[in-house]
Amino acid sequence: MIIEANFIKDDDRREVMEGYTPDFPCACKLTNVATVRHQNVTWHWHPVFELNYIMEGEADYLFTGGSFHLKKGDAIFYNTDVLHSVKVTGGAARWKQYTIFFDINFLAGIYNSVWEMKYIAPVVRSKKMRAVPITPDSRENIRMISEILAVIDLFREESFGYEFEIRSRLSHFWCMFLQANMDKISTGGDDTGVSENVRDMIEFIQENFHDRILLKDIAAAGMMSERECTRLFNRSVHMAPVQYLNHYRVHMAARMLRQSDDPIALISEKCGFSSAAYFSKVFKEEMGELPKDYRAASIYLAEEE
Repeated sequence: MIIEANFIKDDDRREVMEGYTPDFPCACKLTNVATVRHQNVTWHWHPVFELNYIMEGEADYLFTGGSFHLKKGDAIFYNTDVLHSVKVTGGAARWKQYTIFFDINFLAGIYNSVWEMKYIAPVVRSKKMRAVPITPDSRENIRMISEILAVIDLFREESFGYEFEIRSRLSHFWCMFLQANMDKISTGGDDTGVSENVRDMIEFIQENFHDRILLKDIAAAGMMSERECTRLFNRSVHMAPVQYLNHYRVHMAARMLRQSDDPIALISEKCGFSSAAYFSKVFKEEMGELPKDYRAASIYLAEEE
């Protein structure tokens, strides 16, 4: 079964993967602009592998340390525990992607097996394989994408024995993927610790967004200078720390506008904005409309559904 649900995170910023269970640690999810609202999948992480296939539209796929602009027909692999997000671009109304989640043991079978140590652990350890795009510009990449599409079809049809076939298809994909990226396999790298520091600062922002937060507070959460904090945010999250703070506050406010009847001024205060006027200004810059218009549109969409 392919899951169609809104993008949800838990209290630790991990994506909630509906349909993903310990007895079958693999799931397939359909995501589109209707389930992410205003063209963004916010920064999140999870302790499993992720494969995305873009069915329609185009988007920027961001992660700590870089980004890729991908379009219809492309795919991307995310490693375990990698902070990442998506910003839909171009014809946003048509953006759609399928996501396959699977954990290490789904392919490795048992802890410390030869499959894990020889074929999977090197990928998990590699700093150069946090995110790897797969575009149909070579015979090898086309074959990998074909395996991804076959797995999606198996989830859709659920014919007898489909669980065996999914594992077989993903194993075949993994061997091709590993061979195509042997040059990226490494246990070292200059970026060791970057993701962890950024995650600490992002978690500080997300836990304290309703309070008055200064740049020095964010830097302290990552145990670094303000200058280094700004450099690291710009490099990893592609925005300055205070810009990310406002970005997160706006998206929390958007959730409150959709899910509560609280006055806009109260929501502004709950989200840490210094004034309702400043909140409206920042909200419009981020979401493309004023808070009152966003709430009205959300109510209309809910009634339509």
